[in-house]
Amino acid sequence: MSLNSPLSPAAARVATRARVPSLLLLLALGLPACERSSAVESTPPDDQGLAPLAYDEQPDELDAEDEPAAVAEGSLTETAVSPEVDEDSRAWQARMLAAIEAFKRDDQDGYIRVSTLSPKRDEVGDFVFTDSVVEEPRAAPVLLSRMLERRTTRVTRQAIAEALPRTRGDWAEGASHLIRTEAEASVRKVLVESMRYAPYPHNLRGLRYGFRDEHRHVRAAATRTSGFLRNGKALWTELVSALFDEDAEVRAGAASSLGRLGVAESWEGLVRVLGDRNGEVRFKALEALDRIDHARAQQLPELEKLTRDENERAAALASSLLGRPPVRRRPKPSATTGVKAKASVTVEASPVAPSGAPSSSPPSPPASPPVRSADPPASPPASGPAGTSPSGAFGDATAPTSPPRGS
Repeated sequence: MSLNSPLSPAAARVATRARVPSLLLLLALGLPACERSSAVESTPPDDQGLAPLAYDEQPDELDAEDEPAAVAEGSLTETAVSPEVDEDSRAWQARMLAAIEAFKRDDQDGYIRVSTLSPKRDEVGDFVFTDSVVEEPRAAPVLLSRMLERRTTRVTRQAIAEALPRTRGDWAEGASHLIRTEAEASVRKVLVESMRYAPYPHNLRGLRYGFRDEHRHVRAAATRTSGFLRNGKALWTELVSALFDEDAEVRAGAASSLGRLGVAESWEGLVRVLGDRNGEVRFKALEALDRIDHARAQQLPELEKLTRDENERAAALASSLLGRPPVRRRPKPSATTGVKAKASVTVEASPVAPSGAPSSSPPSPPASPPVRSADPPASPPASGPAGTSPSGAFGDATAPTSPPRGS
């Protein structure tokens, strides 16, 4: 291929991508507007109208003659910028680049340790980082930059997403934006769950991206995590909409969080969900109504039908709200013999709560987060106003005050 011949559209896209990080660095250094404008104009326009690549999307197939020049070793930048670089994204990425340079200058060995970490399987089979170096605030920008590298595997990105809250550094804003641009649903799910430890407003931004996600497991993670935010009521409209999601796990998570947050405005929606086709959703909706207003829940006309619900927990709670004894049920036919068992079994019902008090208290999260390490747990950050610090971004007063740690 001649050096003077025009690049193919695919090669032009690759060349354009290689220039973007350097432009971000110029913006971070605060060059005059005229110089920035000149630098931007030097990027060849995309006359083909092609959309920018996601960070882990592969380029289009190149012509044989273009391939050596376009994909030769060292010709592609290691760090790819997210396809939607708005002003907010530009700000945190500039901070990230500046922090990385300071880390490299002050502690070259520490920087190398963080930038070369490999995940290991923990006792439950998840991939995590076990080196204590990830629990240093200066690790956060390096881990974020690795999330943007084309060469970073899905398993490593998932481990990074789990480790980010443990750094207690400047991670939350970047993580909230990555929920929108990450290609793998399993990684997005972990990022959404990390918003439980993110301060305001990044926790709300990240969860709103999660509510709009195309994958049901990511949406379910957003509904569950919302219930642990002290400012989670700000997401009540998203939670009410999620009550009618196509996925039962999403609907159940939304009902549970609405009850945990005590959102009175969700009453009508929760009553409608009492007729949901999924038994667990019906139980979570009834439990939420009981938490929001116990006395009003005792007057629900749907309770009579729910006492005979096939979901035993829903039936037991409905009977408890009506002040009735536990429902007695006959066991189902044996799967091996087809003969019904002779003895009947009793379905345990929740105890009847005193008038005006909730019939069941919200389940308390563990007193302390699961410790993956043999090291003594680090002291949690100083608490501040709700929604303004990592400790203030947790769900409720009983939620963990620090994120899980690696072993």
